[in-house]
Amino acid sequence: MAARLNRIMVCEGKDDLAALRALLRAEGAIEVKGIKGVPLSLSSLRFEHKDVLLHVESVVGKSKLTERAVLLSEGSASERPDMVAVCFDPDGDSEAKEFAFFKSDFKESALKSRRAGELTSTDGRLSFRINRRDVTVLPAPWRTPSDVAFDGLPTDEHNLERVLISGILDSALAPKLVTWAQDATAQIHALIGKHGWKRAFRIWSAALHPDSESFVDRLMQDPALSPACLAALHRTRTAAALRILLG
Repeated sequence: MAARLNRIMVCEGKDDLAALRALLRAEGAIEVKGIKGVPLSLSSLRFEHKDVLLHVESVVGKSKLTERAVLLSEGSASERPDMVAVCFDPDGDSEAKEFAFFKSDFKESALKSRRAGELTSTDGRLSFRINRRDVTVLPAPWRTPSDVAFDGLPTDEHNLERVLISGILDSALAPKLVTWAQDATAQIHALIGKHGWKRAFRIWSAALHPDSESFVDRLMQDPALSPACLAALHRTRTAAALRILLG
């Protein structure tokens, strides 16, 4: 019997957590509600897939991702991770620079840990040594090859919201609803130019499921919208990293 592999993914927030849950379920992974009778927190998920136990945890903001990734990589006597993936929004960063934040923050996080060695690159893959183990680091950005455009929003900006809007637009929607969302997005983008895709996503939330506390969760359960949204998620580099984690 093969030894169980323990792996980790850290992400930026509850929307990411909801999208990752949908992707993992689509891959056939089975959600574990708790371990040895101890329930998980609202910011954590655990999934089993063949011989892999994957722990997914969200933090508040991109600045916390590196520190949490290093801390969780320390593991425990029973769980010794060999791989950690970092899920994030590249926003306006190019592919060449999108993971610079992790490399920059790693030295400080390793210093706090006192157990982590230097971040090294071998054949293009990052890793570091901690507690006498080598841990591989996988960037898992919400970046998609899709060139979807929506009412003048920046096409060089990549994030989860843009991915899901591309799925929404691929669904069968009433033309009046699309027109309203486009007009509302154009008006708010004219007033406030920053975070256009994130603002547009909230407009779609108001249009489609205004009563939902978690629009992403609701979106992934909507029979009319979830197939196209899941297909959009599958096209991202986040999904590619998840497949590597699951073996």
